[in-house]
Amino acid sequence: MSTEKQLLAQKVATVVDIGKAVALETMDFNDPNCPKTCLEVDFLILPVNQMAIIESNAGKPIYQMSK
Repeated sequence: MSTEKQLLAQKVATVVDIGKAVALETMDFNDPNCPKTCLEVDFLILPVNQMAIIESNAGKPIYQMSK
């Protein structure tokens, strides 16, 4: 006999389709003609570089950078 917890888990699994095979499209990053990802397009590298320069001049060990 199933417990209430097991019955609830079965109902949730039915609703969210747990256990069914899913096909996802993947990107071939070895292809030179593949489109750029959002990280490559939208990442704000200049502000990150500016903050890194400030932190590198602080003279702190690397483990203190998050403080």
